[in-house]
Amino acid sequence: MELLQPLITNIGLLALAALVYSATRGLSDGINPLTRSLILGIALGAASALVMLFPIEFAPGMIFDARASPILLSGILGGPVTALIAAIPPMALRAWIGGVGAPTGVIAMVVYALCSTIAWYVMQRRRFDRPMLALLAYAVVSTLVCLPTMLLLPSLDLALTIMTTFGPVLLFANAAGVAIFGLLISVENRRREIVASLKESETAAQEALQVRNRFIAMMSHEVRTPLNAILGFAQLLRSDASVQSRAEQVDRLSVAAKTLLRMIDDILHASQIQGVKEEAVVAPCSLPKLIDDAMGEFRTEAALKGIDLKVAGDGIANLIVTVDGPRLQRCLVNILSNSVKFTEQGHVTVAAVIDAAAQGEVLRLTVTDTGTGMDEDRLAVIFEPFERIGTTSISGNGLGMAIVHAGVEVMGGTVHITSAPGAGTTVTLEIPTTTHGPAESPALPVGTPKDYTLRKTAPRILVVDDIEINSDVACALLETIGCETATAANGADAMAAVRAGGFDAVLMDIEMPVMDGLEATRRLRAPDTPEPARSIPIIALTAYVSRDDMSACLDAGMNGYLAKPVDKEALYDALARVGVLQVQAAQDATPAADNRPSGEPIFSQERFDSLTKLIPGETLAMVLQQAASEITVLGAKVGEPSADQEEKRQALHKLVSIAGNIGLLRLSGLSRRYQETIRAGTPFVEENAREVATVIEPSLAKLAELQSKGPESV
Repeated sequence: MELLQPLITNIGLLALAALVYSATRGLSDGINPLTRSLILGIALGAASALVMLFPIEFAPGMIFDARASPILLSGILGGPVTALIAAIPPMALRAWIGGVGAPTGVIAMVVYALCSTIAWYVMQRRRFDRPMLALLAYAVVSTLVCLPTMLLLPSLDLALTIMTTFGPVLLFANAAGVAIFGLLISVENRRREIVASLKESETAAQEALQVRNRFIAMMSHEVRTPLNAILGFAQLLRSDASVQSRAEQVDRLSVAAKTLLRMIDDILHASQIQGVKEEAVVAPCSLPKLIDDAMGEFRTEAALKGIDLKVAGDGIANLIVTVDGPRLQRCLVNILSNSVKFTEQGHVTVAAVIDAAAQGEVLRLTVTDTGTGMDEDRLAVIFEPFERIGTTSISGNGLGMAIVHAGVEVMGGTVHITSAPGAGTTVTLEIPTTTHGPAESPALPVGTPKDYTLRKTAPRILVVDDIEINSDVACALLETIGCETATAANGADAMAAVRAGGFDAVLMDIEMPVMDGLEATRRLRAPDTPEPARSIPIIALTAYVSRDDMSACLDAGMNGYLAKPVDKEALYDALARVGVLQVQAAQDATPAADNRPSGEPIFSQERFDSLTKLIPGETLAMVLQQAASEITVLGAKVGEPSADQEEKRQALHKLVSIAGNIGLLRLSGLSRRYQETIRAGTPFVEENAREVATVIEPSLAKLAELQSKGPESV
């Protein structure tokens, strides 16, 4: 028992030896097997020698320790070379210590190394179901094999005494040492396996992310095909609409399709930026055109809501700036989408200023609206993905501002937002840039309605698409403006048609059977293609919309790029850039009217006339009587001091639809404004109630006037 406590302490030193092995094992990863075996042998030999620095001396010249454990495991861990190298340090140290037991100690290390090599050989050919039990049995057998080395002691009596007295202790020490040292190394090896597994999982996750991104890109392509038809025919119906109510319905159809398209673009863009380090691709571009293109997506929606979408600042007309144009436009589109969505009356204004900074010029783009605004809690999370800044009653995917933040960071800029409930929102982008002065060809002022005219009589356009409905939409839009069209279903047919001659431009889809659009374009641009086929303008018309797709089209020799679903004005602008059309300000272009709710008419005869076509006179008279009664009751509820904010909001919500359906635009717009401010957290106070009351009074008077005319007049 006197030896047991120091023996346990000695075995405990194996934990430190295991740390030495683990550190060395980490350094040896990734190198050739022989070098690795040498390094592991040196580490295990050092661990064995480390244990010998704290020996137990039980007789003069005779010491006892746990040096055998690392040697017994050396061959198992690294093979014969490791076992041989591991035995050298403890053998040398035992010979240096000397004493009557030195020869026995040295020979014992040789025996343990041989046992370790045999164990390695066995384990190469067999797997043990219970490795720890097998390890303990191996330690006991190796110790028993090593006991005869005691016969090298000076006398047989001494050898027998040591074997009988300390044999059991030696068996315990070796078994416990091998178990402890083996367990520690097993834990370390398991940790390494887990780390390796995690790395493999990370790699698999990255691959899965790429697969998901490809899937989203594919779905984007597929969804855009029906959207192309929806948006295209909506624009055609809008052009031919003879009844104002039909025109409004078509406008709303177009707005809905564009909203869906923006959501798809947001999802696609979010998948592209997630986990990918992007770089800005800067090039000179027209700042007014960039702003105009972004605002163009929302003019119809803004007009339907009665808000003024405008640009402030006269100093940027026709300015050329060096920025990542597509990325900046995407940011501006997402900001405008929120501004228009959450503004029910007033305006959404875009301003652009070039400022001088220490590092160069800075483009400051500001979007200001008179919408519902946000509180500090919303502002704190506005840039988080899938955080919706409005209420659940307003659609949105929660990606817009996250995309803005990521895009601005890529461009090396900053984005700032100021807002308060009921006070609107201002979003400011500051982007490093370089200005180049005005363009050679003056651009139209932002927001100016455009007229497109042909540069020649009936230019012929070849529309290439394997999906018939896409071709039909494009041809209809082209024929509307006076172009003649022809179609092809693949790149090979398109090449043949262009070589035959007679076309002024080509709209080329990318993904088609037989031959895709990129290959067809490359072949048409080849030196062996005769003129004028070789230089004919080719505009990509595709549902693939990433920056890489755009670059691939331009690299193939295309002159421009249009994303499906095709927008009529974007199509005409693209044709104007290649000389097929020319663009100028519309003859009847006039400044936008004041569309603020205070400037809205009390009553819209046009809206009311649409209602009279749907409802017979007697029924309509009853509808007007009921509307007057409900407006009176709801107006009282809005002004009732004892009513809580939710009751007032519900009353205002009902007024929005009741008044709007019969043409009481000012009452509908004002009610919508205040129900949104209540929803955003701004209290509806007595002053607001008085404002609503001042609008209800003339609204009821108008209803009384309509009722007095009788069913026949109504």
